[in-house]
Amino acid sequence: MLLFMIFVVLCALYVPSESGVCTITGISKGCDSASGFTCSNTYANFYLNNVLSSISAGYGMNLVKFTSSSGSNCGLSYVGTYYGFTFGTAYTANSTGLISALNALKDGDIAIAALTDTGSGFSTAAISSLQSTLGATVTSFSYRYGYVLIGQKPGKKLCEKSPALNTVLNCTVSLNMASLVPTSAPTTRVPTVVPSTASPTTRPTSATPTRIPTAIPRYYYLCSLLPFTNFSL
Repeated sequence: MLLFMIFVVLCALYVPSESGVCTITGISKGCDSASGFTCSNTYANFYLNNVLSSISAGYGMNLVKFTSSSGSNCGLSYVGTYYGFTFGTAYTANSTGLISALNALKDGDIAIAALTDTGSGFSTAAISSLQSTLGATVTSFSYRYGYVLIGQKPGKKLCEKSPALNTVLNCTVSLNMASLVPTSAPTTRVPTVVPSTASPTTRPTSATPTRIPTAIPRYYYLCSLLPFTNFSL
């Protein structure tokens, strides 16, 4: 009796993941209009397994890194925000800051870049760095247009949505955790990108890194027999 009850509890506690898949999403919403002094209704959001991250995006290019440990824990880590335009002039220092942040990523690192407000003041060198580091194909940013990119260093684009005004741009990529090694390792295998139709539509308030099981315990298969067990106390 006691062993049976322990078995039932184990079955209740274990919920298998979606085949060890971790889904990351970057969303960018450009300004409603390119005219006027103020920009309304612009934002960048980051999701982990379709739950909104607590990362707070600022005006400019927001850079967030995907993190993993032993191919099982996945999370999102804020790198920085780099505003490319201020008071009608290009903000050179932030172009340099974005380049430095991209250069600091290690080969194999996966990152999300998402704009709020505008990136029209970024230098040619900053855009070239996005291309060589995360595989961007964009060649320029229009005033107050949104933009989002998910890529892997060096130069592998996983998802990119072209700059657009007053449009919610959504990049969602599902990663097979079994093909990943820790992001801090000297070398990282290229993960398998799993086609995904996930499209977060809600904006909850916070999220925490999610544990993705890498294997299904043997007892799980026995758990599937519980509905057919005729057992009475």
